[in-house]
Amino acid sequence: MCDNAAASPHGGVPHSGIITISWFGLSRRVFWPVTGAVYTPSAQGAHVVGQRIPPSFSAAPAVLLPQGLNKAADQLISQNTWTKPSGWNPRSGFPDTNEINDEMVMTGAGNVSVFVNMVFTGGTSFFGAEHGFRVLKNDVVVPSGTVTVSNTSASNSGTVPTFAVALADRVRIEAWQAGSGSSARTIDTATYFTATVV
Repeated sequence: MCDNAAASPHGGVPHSGIITISWFGLSRRVFWPVTGAVYTPSAQGAHVVGQRIPPSFSAAPAVLLPQGLNKAADQLISQNTWTKPSGWNPRSGFPDTNEINDEMVMTGAGNVSVFVNMVFTGGTSFFGAEHGFRVLKNDVVVPSGTVTVSNTSASNSGTVPTFAVALADRVRIEAWQAGSGSSARTIDTATYFTATVV
């Protein structure tokens, strides 16, 4: 059965939002994207794409929830090239983080404030080389979303101006480093970013 779900071509399955699926006595909240993809939880509570859901589930209205991601491993990037960091883990305190392909997928519509803490392993090896980050929504840099500095600090952090998002919008960051040394161009695991609802 489906509670509070609009009719859809998927037999009552909602087009989007957060759904709770019951499967062999287990429950799991998963994001239901606007693409209409179908999820099936395994006996362990995981979900896969392309199969039917079990008959018992409930749907909640799509709500914009805060998200946070921590860099999972160090990553060497190319010099003078905007690069999408890969490999993230949900950040503590953000249980509703919905990460797909190294991007946050928004769970609803509203306004978000994105904070980025970009850290490189090189420390003082920068010698004033420019380094920074930028925030993108659906592959487009958000207004005033690029932050760069030229100093010897290993970190560059800041909050970009608040911007609007819609359900299933994708938000990600990219990194830039003008330093030539490999340590200067290595993104550290202390890197993280968050999207809070405002």
